[in-house]
Amino acid sequence: MRVYPREEREPDLQRIAERVGIGCMDAPIRDNDGDQPLDEPVLPLGPAAYFSPLPIKRMTAALEASSDYFTGKSKKHPLSE
Repeated sequence: MRVYPREEREPDLQRIAERVGIGCMDAPIRDNDGDQPLDEPVLPLGPAAYFSPLPIKRMTAALEASSDYFTGKSKKHPLSE
């Protein structure tokens, strides 16, 4: 799950849940061991992508509800259902 600011003037955050993970390593900097993989597969014989088994839409809705509650946009607690 990545969180990106919508705009500089707006304090709210946009949540983007990823349904697919790419099976490719691409590091912009070296890691602690000095390795910097570029276009290398996560697993040598593994798939090019991995689909998430997580309930992405429900998770995103829960994050949005909790954000509204904690920022004061909603008085309903996200776990009160």
